[in-house]
Amino acid sequence: MSESPDIMLTLGRCDEMRAEVYLSPSAPTPHGARLEGLLIGPYRRQDLTLPMEARLEPMTDLPGRGVVSRVVLTEPAFWSPESPNLYRAAIRLEAAGMSPTTVDTGVGLRRLGVRGRSFWLDGRRWVPRAAALRGGADVAWAAETGIVATAPGDDLLSRADELGVAVVTLVESSELTGPRLAALSRHPAALMVIVVDGGRPDSLGGVAGEIRRAKGTMQIGIAVDAGLPVPAVPEGFDFMAVRLAADRLPHESWRRLPECPLVAWRHALALEPPSARAACTTLQRDLAAWAAAADGAHPVWDWAGYLVGTV
Repeated sequence: MSESPDIMLTLGRCDEMRAEVYLSPSAPTPHGARLEGLLIGPYRRQDLTLPMEARLEPMTDLPGRGVVSRVVLTEPAFWSPESPNLYRAAIRLEAAGMSPTTVDTGVGLRRLGVRGRSFWLDGRRWVPRAAALRGGADVAWAAETGIVATAPGDDLLSRADELGVAVVTLVESSELTGPRLAALSRHPAALMVIVVDGGRPDSLGGVAGEIRRAKGTMQIGIAVDAGLPVPAVPEGFDFMAVRLAADRLPHESWRRLPECPLVAWRHALALEPPSARAACTTLQRDLAAWAAAADGAHPVWDWAGYLVGTV
């Protein structure tokens, strides 16, 4: 098999009975290239169901997209931590004057988005809870708690895909590029990305379109300091990760409700598996008590997720 570019998967119209799926290379391709092959599945760990094959329909080059192929799946199996359904993309990219490139990789159909100040995954409200992954640890320990990781490798992400472990990836602003996001987004377990260094300007500018296309339904957030007043939500970001020092609570201005999901992130030492879930629960309890303390009343407040630990 020749070395292949990352494949981007985009969901079109979809429901429980039918899903339109679009596949395209993340790298630019020559005009007139064709992407052909099969989407095979679903597969799920220890599942004995017989996978089906659906043939890709090559499409003409689309403006701003390049070569794209479409496939329609009946009774699609979507990916979630509770039901980590996967498909296999066995495809071939052909272009005049170039040797054919074969691609054989796992993909997942991930329905993730934002409604109001909450995340919704596969038709239900989803509250991410995740802990920093200790160096060398296997993702299997996080079966009930997702992981926070810097530069997770393909092997780690593939295992998370299979086991249904949510992965929150930390990146520097310089890594917020189309190819980097496409490589992550191919893995359905890579549900969220957080830009940690604050180096990205308030607008994503000329790369916004590329990033939106490459990330698919993966959510992109920016890390902000809970000890400072609430900042404006930078254009192009889906949520804010509110960083809290150990045992600290937010600045009083955070009692107002910003118009985006807020994920609380308490920094501490990396946690062992038994304590990770408990640390998320403690953070949730502390913030609930903080919110209720305002004038003795319980304001309308809801955090969208909880992260603990440092990488």
